[in-house]
Amino acid sequence: MMATPKISVIVPVYNVASYVGECLSSLVHQTFRDFEVIAVNDGSTDGSLAILREFEQSYPFIHIIDQPNQGVSPARMAGLAMAQGEYVAFVDSDDYVGSTYLEELYTAISTHDADIACCNYYFRFETTGLTITYPCRWKSVLNRDRALQRLLRDYSIQGFLWNKLYRKSLFTDYDIPFPAMCFEDMIMNRALFSHADKVVTLRKPLYYYQQRHTSALNTMNPKKINDFFRMLVMTRRFLEDLGEYD
Repeated sequence: MMATPKISVIVPVYNVASYVGECLSSLVHQTFRDFEVIAVNDGSTDGSLAILREFEQSYPFIHIIDQPNQGVSPARMAGLAMAQGEYVAFVDSDDYVGSTYLEELYTAISTHDADIACCNYYFRFETTGLTITYPCRWKSVLNRDRALQRLLRDYSIQGFLWNKLYRKSLFTDYDIPFPAMCFEDMIMNRALFSHADKVVTLRKPLYYYQQRHTSALNTMNPKKINDFFRMLVMTRRFLEDLGEYD
């Protein structure tokens, strides 16, 4: 029986046959080795599942969940339900990570006994190949209030799930669900950060975010705009319930 891994990496997958191989390759070449990958095929209709099966056969720490299409939030929830690690990371299947991504996040979160570790990231434009570093210049260890203030103001901490390492108990102890809507990352992180006693941020970019022409922000529509305003209302109600809105 395999020992319980320190980190579970959850990768939701939907019709990304052109990208998911690069994503998984970046994970199998991590310098940190005590981890598992849970790739959730969310009803892909291209060749994504076949690529996942190839990796699963070659690497015993890669596990595949194959489910009918339900959306990214249910896919992440399915991965989280299977996760064995003390810590959880989320990687989007059309992105990839640097070789020291897990090692540096784990070192930061364990050294400071933090609940969340965040790293800086690269912005890569698919059409041109241009890659730029997000202009984050702060390395810090923050208490809950300071971290939540930075997150809410989008100041050095953004609401993405994908450039962070979380203590899994933040999800399990507080039963925080993934809402089935756009901008669910922002809602999730505001809930998770509100329960984190300590957050550490790294200045070094370790994650490569691929800006595709079909990405959520590049394909806005009335539903997504409505979900954005729903997210704002849900955030206000959440902060009011905590007594933190003022």
